[in-house]
Amino acid sequence: FLLSAMEKADCLRIEERALNAWPGIQHALCNGWLMRFAHGYTRRADSVVPLYDGDIAVAPKVAACRAHYARRGLPTVFKMLSFARSEPLDAYLAAEGYHREAETSVQTRALDKIAVPTKGEVRIWDQPDLVWLEAYVRMNGVDGGDRVWLEEILDHIVPEVGYVLLYAGQDPVACGLGILEEGQVGLYSLVTDPAQRNRGYGRQLVARLCSWGKARGAHRAYLQVKRENDIARRLY
Repeated sequence: FLLSAMEKADCLRIEERALNAWPGIQHALCNGWLMRFAHGYTRRADSVVPLYDGDIAVAPKVAACRAHYARRGLPTVFKMLSFARSEPLDAYLAAEGYHREAETSVQTRALDKIAVPTKGEVRIWDQPDLVWLEAYVRMNGVDGGDRVWLEEILDHIVPEVGYVLLYAGQDPVACGLGILEEGQVGLYSLVTDPAQRNRGYGRQLVARLCSWGKARGAHRAYLQVKRENDIARRLY
């Protein structure tokens, strides 16, 4: 598809906010490509993001990236941006046996007419409180070995964060992150307790995060969701 220069610029700004919202623990630039490392905890924080082409040929740049990830025992994953496609990189990766997976939809909406939360009590922290962390780890099934990397990623987030935990009575039922930057709030790591699903808590969590962002001056929300995740896409 074709985008205007203004649309491409808007897409790039959303991508920049997304990179800030879920950072790697380490990062390095390779001639226009951002390499991020997080000990394999998430693909998003352990991938190469080709932001622009640079002036070095594709093959040696891919080789350099592979070397960095191999030293850490990680696969070399490329996060390909539809608005900044590089035909030479696409062709080279295909010839090298790479395949597409985890295709992601980036969704946005204005916050002038957001739904008003009506269900459940909520607690919001500006730091990853132990109560929030315990609920998130349990609901997501994060194992003990990965928890330290999760906490490292959260500690590296620079923009303002709202750690939201939704309750039904005394029981935590859903949680997530709102990450605020330049008038936009990103919705991240949304999860509902498996025992509490299909009761409307996911919708209420989204409404709470949007309301939190709007109260702090956000005029738009965005999120990223895998295209194959039909349940989440219907919710959003």
